[in-house]
Amino acid sequence: AKRKMKEEQERIEKDMAKASSDEKTRWIEEQNLLVQERLEKRLSEEKAKVNAEILQVKQEMKKEHERFKAEKLQAEETLEKKRLQLRLSELKDEQDSEANSADTESSSTR
Repeated sequence: AKRKMKEEQERIEKDMAKASSDEKTRWIEEQNLLVQERLEKRLSEEKAKVNAEILQVKQEMKKEHERFKAEKLQAEETLEKKRLQLRLSELKDEQDSEANSADTESSSTR
């Protein structure tokens, strides 16, 4: 009977150790899940932050590109105005030259 009691006690201790081991395993698994969830949440937040930064940079680049296009267009318009003014000036000079030439001819024929 004593031996039987001793075996029963050992079996109970083994069961308790196993139960304790199972609880530790379950607790470790729960902690791993919590850590994984926190890491996934943090990763998601970091991705969102990076995506927002990329979007901001793209918007700034687009603004800069639009500004550059506007400046280029303005420069082209200014250049075209100068060309037209120069051509107009050349035409006036030609007319003045022709007029002077005609005046000179009419004065010499008198």
